[in-house]
Amino acid sequence: MFYYIKDTFDNIVKSIDKYVLGENKFTRDSKFSFKDYVTFLCFNKGTSNQADLEDFIEDNFTRDIQLITRQAFSKQRTFINPLVFKEISK
Repeated sequence: MFYYIKDTFDNIVKSIDKYVLGENKFTRDSKFSFKDYVTFLCFNKGTSNQADLEDFIEDNFTRDIQLITRQAFSKQRTFINPLVFKEISK
């Protein structure tokens, strides 16, 4: 089952232009990629955003990255087209 979900996310990331609102968003290498944002939004635990971000980074990143702020996360998620979540649920 996990591989099916992973394949779905990989397929979504291939057509990133379709799911990003605005030009030049998610184009540079940053702490979180588009796939990381979408994965986090689908699998967060429902506690505070900061606690969920800390847990997500601990669980999913082997490299040592700094924690992103709630404000930075909230700003970036406004550029994600809600259509991506409909595609994932299909």
